[in-house]
Amino acid sequence: VVFDPKEVQLWDVICHYGSYGADQGLLEIAGDIVEEDEGDVVGFLTADEVIKRIERKAKNDSGA
Repeated sequence: VVFDPKEVQLWDVICHYGSYGADQGLLEIAGDIVEEDEGDVVGFLTADEVIKRIERKAKNDSGA
């Protein structure tokens, strides 16, 4: 779970019984690293896919 400086939750990544993709060892994300057109939660992601989303979010937030 990632929080901003005011302790507001920004996003999270999970893999546990019942999460989307857990049976395949894949990750589920929620929060502001999910694109608006994807809904609230995106599952079945590899760690590399999650890292790319985090990097894209950081780049967009920095204005680069």
